[in-house]
Amino acid sequence: SYRTEERDLWDDFERFGKIADVFIPRERGGYRSRGFGFVTFVDSRDAEYARDEMQGREVDGRRLRIELARARPPLESRGRRGRRRDSRSRSRERRRSRSNSRGRRRRSYSR
Repeated sequence: SYRTEERDLWDDFERFGKIADVFIPRERGGYRSRGFGFVTFVDSRDAEYARDEMQGREVDGRRLRIELARARPPLESRGRRGRRRDSRSRSRERRRSRSNSRGRRRRSYSR
């Protein structure tokens, strides 16, 4: 539910094992939940147990659909995709006029 808070998920899932983190993404510039969340268990077996027990259950008026996250290899070992992303950001930087950025601090924006 959009009303569910991190503490609520923690309380619902902690009986299945030790939790490392609970995160509910929020909309940009606001406090409103995006309608989903992440619960990270210390032990992957606890995550599987929680999924098996909580799949389809209702929490705050919404049915849970639980998916286990797959581990991703580090960026440098993903092959061409990771390197291409780096080269694109450098070429974008080169296209900017140096005169516009002199004396100004660089800003970073997250998308």
